[in-house]
Amino acid sequence: MKSHILSKWAGFVIVGGLVLAACAAPETQIVRETQIVRETQVVRETQVVRETQVVRETIEVVVTPTPEPAAELTKVPISLGFRPTVLYAPLYVAAANGYFAEEGLELEWEYGNAEDIMALLASGDRPILAVGGGADVLLAQAQGIPVVYFYQWHARDNYAVFALADKGISTPADLVGKTVGVPFLAGGNYIGFQAMLWAEGIKEADINVQAIGYTQSAAVSAGTVDAAVGVLYNEPKALIAAGHEVSVIETADYQPLVSSGWAVNQQFLSDHPEVVRGFANAFTRGLAFTIEDPWEAFKIALNYVPEASGEQEASRLMALRSGIQCCDGGRLGYSDPAIWEQMQEFLLSTGWLTEPLELDQTFTNEFIGDTEVYPATPTPVP
Repeated sequence: MKSHILSKWAGFVIVGGLVLAACAAPETQIVRETQIVRETQVVRETQVVRETQVVRETIEVVVTPTPEPAAELTKVPISLGFRPTVLYAPLYVAAANGYFAEEGLELEWEYGNAEDIMALLASGDRPILAVGGGADVLLAQAQGIPVVYFYQWHARDNYAVFALADKGISTPADLVGKTVGVPFLAGGNYIGFQAMLWAEGIKEADINVQAIGYTQSAAVSAGTVDAAVGVLYNEPKALIAAGHEVSVIETADYQPLVSSGWAVNQQFLSDHPEVVRGFANAFTRGLAFTIEDPWEAFKIALNYVPEASGEQEASRLMALRSGIQCCDGGRLGYSDPAIWEQMQEFLLSTGWLTEPLELDQTFTNEFIGDTEVYPATPTPVP
């Protein structure tokens, strides 16, 4: 609480000392004398008969200013993936630490599957959503959905083919003749897997690809499949945490794709660019915090995902730390136009797209500003 030196004649308590000075004055004369005390002017008027005393006063008043009414926050409905996860720690940190509020925003998020949340974005009901990758945006635009990618969360896409070490699978060529599980024959996992095969000139027909739902870790552990496709910092790390030796092939080592990030309804972006910029600013601060101090970010995330504590804590923390490693590589939020070009070429070559799209209408780096470079050495996790 700050103290302010004020002068006032009545209604306050004198806390300074009193200094007296005497001088002669004619009877019935009004004497006015001014003294400067700590840059404060005190004026005192005294009417006396024979003499006038001038009192020097220092008055200290503790002032509590009347708070201004809080500015009303703009509510922003957003969509996330199908369930809460500590991997959303940068978002949770930005919300908990008030970064969105400082931008004048109040987020209202819901979880759902990819098809549902993309439909909500198209309608404008939830104009911002987390997407698994830039390929999702290209495919959505090809279907007439007005979506624009505006923030790349991970600097590198994070899909991986993983197997138990004793399977002897360490390169894409080792997959020929093997059974590989994917969640579905669509979506980011499958497209990342196909991109790797495309880059290496391997025909998918030479591999027994099976849709197994989100059972990749269990299927690999049980030997139901020889290998599976998942997210680098998720399913493989779960097997490692369970004590298995695991070999991992990162698809981005062969064909990088634009990774997970944030997309927005095109009309909303046109009408409310300041909201999109504020969202990007706040999320950047949350992401930088998470990179610098993953342990503290993890603890904040547990307030939103309490089921990640207890027996799940070690594996979930490992997943978060691995996810942070996928963020290492450049300006926060930036997506590389050259990768967009390569990704579109792949999607055209494999039939996912039938004609090229205008990429300058598909993504933008306009809203990331002069963001920080990723810290080279994050704070160690205890």
